[in-house]
Amino acid sequence: AAHGKLVLICPIDLPNPATTSLVQNQLAAAVFFPPANPYNDKLFSFFGIAFPAPMQLFTFGINHQTAPVSIREKVAFHAETLEQALLDFSGKRPAVKEAAILSTCNRSEVYALMPSVAKGTESLTGFLTAYHRVARREIEPHLYTYSQRKAVQHLFRVACGLDSLILGEAQILGQVRDAYGAASRMGLVGGTFSRLFHQALRVGKRARRETNIGRNA
Repeated sequence: AAHGKLVLICPIDLPNPATTSLVQNQLAAAVFFPPANPYNDKLFSFFGIAFPAPMQLFTFGINHQTAPVSIREKVAFHAETLEQALLDFSGKRPAVKEAAILSTCNRSEVYALMPSVAKGTESLTGFLTAYHRVARREIEPHLYTYSQRKAVQHLFRVACGLDSLILGEAQILGQVRDAYGAASRMGLVGGTFSRLFHQALRVGKRARRETNIGRNA
């Protein structure tokens, strides 16, 4: 890119030493960091994504690293019911300004823009248990939450294939695009999520174009 620099990220939480070795040998995601200062008094700005105070971006989910397949299957969102799930989530939670659900064989994640991460986490736990009719104690130990910058970085890692069961697998990029499309059709995408998901898709494409991340996928 003309503005900024290319950074290779070698995460330490990859699933096995062999994968870590591949990443260290430049099978890593290319992530673009603009040179501008990401903070100011009222906006958190990262990758050109603005979060108007006091809104918080957070990611809440479960994946192959945190739960066995028997648990993941219980909280999966199927393509034919995804839009209804989005409607159920946002319709009962007026504090939700923007939202998207990314659900694949190996992950179920909700991305949301809400005033409070703590309240959002509690709300989402309730949503997952009620929507999927599972006991809270059954899924709670397997859930993870990322907020603000870490939530952005997580989505970018997902889009690059760094967070996949098979490092660099290409299918995830289309799944991220589908999640964005479903949220758009339900009117749950505003300026923040539009910028966020378009940047994530660009990063995912750039990773595959400028690195060997998908060579063995």
